[in-house]
Amino acid sequence: MKKIVVVILAMALLVPLVLIAPVMAAPNEDAWRTVPVSMLSNKQVTYAQLTDYCVNVWGLSENPYPAYPTAAHTAYYVFTVQIGDDVFEGVSCNTYTAAYNPTTKVLTLTYDAVWYLGDWGKDNARMNQGFKGKVIADVYGYKSGPPPSYDYFLGSFSLEGFQRFNHQSIFMPADTRVSTLSSGLCTVLGNRDKN
Repeated sequence: MKKIVVVILAMALLVPLVLIAPVMAAPNEDAWRTVPVSMLSNKQVTYAQLTDYCVNVWGLSENPYPAYPTAAHTAYYVFTVQIGDDVFEGVSCNTYTAAYNPTTKVLTLTYDAVWYLGDWGKDNARMNQGFKGKVIADVYGYKSGPPPSYDYFLGSFSLEGFQRFNHQSIFMPADTRVSTLSSGLCTVLGNRDKN
């Protein structure tokens, strides 16, 4: 009699596991996905040129981007990026550190980058959304100039989304021997904000 009770109890405990386990193991298609990312254009600008873009090209009343106090260690870029099927105009505001190795002639630049992506020139333009993180570039054959020059650079972008791009991450390698514009992947965690 004890064996029958133990077998029935064991079966009662195993049946729910058999029914629940496939549901637990099945991936949620909306949980995450990756889409391609490609830089379509990229142009370094000064803060004054960025202000000109904001006012005269995009029709904004002023330049909404931060003017960093140490101009020697800042860089601004105006760019276009494609994420999946969507194309965005962007502004990259960066502070950076530089370390030069005179033996190898490699200049390592480490950027704290903020990419602002928006709908410039539209009434509902939002400038407080995009990606932020690190961009690291090893510049080979660097010569201080004038003008400064280099042979090529290798680098990587590792950026996390904010606001509209929350729960998205961009990873892109850079190798100017292959292309002057980088491409990589954006991981999208699609169901993080769903109830």
